[in-house]
Amino acid sequence: MPDSMGMNITHHIQTSLILGSVLVASASPVWAEEVGVSSVELIPFPEDSTSSVNASFSGDGQLRLLYDFGGQDSLIYSYVGGEWVLIRREVISVLPGLTPIDASADGSRIVLSDFVRVDVVDGPTVITLPREWTYTDQDGRVQRVYGTVSGGGVSGNGEVVTLSGRQTSSNVSDSLIWADGGELINISDGLPRGEISYSAGMPDEVGAVVAFGSTFHGSINNIRSLWSSHGDAWVWEDGAAQRVEHLDTGYDVLMHLRAISGNGEAVVGTAQGIWRAPGAFDEPLTMQSQGLVRGPELSWIWTQASGTQQITSPQFSEMTVVSINHDASIVLGWGELVDGTYDSFLWFRNGKSLLLSELFHTLNISIDADSYSFNQISDDGTRLMGHASVNDVRHAIIVTIPDLTP
Repeated sequence: MPDSMGMNITHHIQTSLILGSVLVASASPVWAEEVGVSSVELIPFPEDSTSSVNASFSGDGQLRLLYDFGGQDSLIYSYVGGEWVLIRREVISVLPGLTPIDASADGSRIVLSDFVRVDVVDGPTVITLPREWTYTDQDGRVQRVYGTVSGGGVSGNGEVVTLSGRQTSSNVSDSLIWADGGELINISDGLPRGEISYSAGMPDEVGAVVAFGSTFHGSINNIRSLWSSHGDAWVWEDGAAQRVEHLDTGYDVLMHLRAISGNGEAVVGTAQGIWRAPGAFDEPLTMQSQGLVRGPELSWIWTQASGTQQITSPQFSEMTVVSINHDASIVLGWGELVDGTYDSFLWFRNGKSLLLSELFHTLNISIDADSYSFNQISDDGTRLMGHASVNDVRHAIIVTIPDLTP
């Protein structure tokens, strides 16, 4: 039966407390023996890796790739059979080179970008994406433009790549998508232009739904002129994009897109109000300017059916969402508690939330690491993935938990 938090975890917790959990923190990659329903796996990164690394996980919670772009070369490792295998090296010591941006769910397709062009690596095949696309001008005429492109992401099935395209003769950019063998499609076409730029999007599992953001330039609260790298979130589906409604907070906020569910049903992000501090009069302002007063970071979830809903918990003063599972039933995030400490959380569509520290304590999960953080939840919501540090050695971390879906 559901517990006091409204989640079906009672029988899972009983099983876990009886059987316990296994912690793996050895110097070499070792898979945790499955005992009960919870386990921890710590996988050290390659010995020669730098601090500028990013682990990439598949939707089922498996470690698939490691991107290392902190040295003279940009390196891509694949994690196969408990071993790291170097699968690609990009020389960047002389000129800026292609760096990895994203990969398909099985790791077979990797997107690389040097912020001028985008390559898609599929085994021995390398596809350089086109750099031409169209937009509709203010007079309704379709214009073909040429410019630079940078990668954003790739759908889980590897068939759709998202990009940002900047026109050679303009400082603004468009949000674009590419499918196998096709031309670039401008999914931000028809949206307000002027000085607004649109970012590369986040695709769902099959690329049918793409969420993307746009910059902000204008007045907000008591600021007459503010430049910001994010201001609105958009969702494109069936050839049309719609704006995600802003949170109704009683003041103006900037919306920042964070993730899209695998089924494309929901997108999540953060919102924050910005004000000019008393005595600060130099405008226009940017997000890096002195004299800005920032409101609390709020989180939200948007669906076509329900619109924008705030993600809240009485335990938190600020909440930042970072990931959402495939069916949009569980959101992963972190935030500042009302007592000034920080913790990660799981938030459920019924409005309930759960602190990871409390969940781990209940499940008798211990993580033998100096520090760790989670930035992704698996499709089914039973694995939390991220980075950890053990004795100054960077690790990937995967924690398996029970199915907590209400």
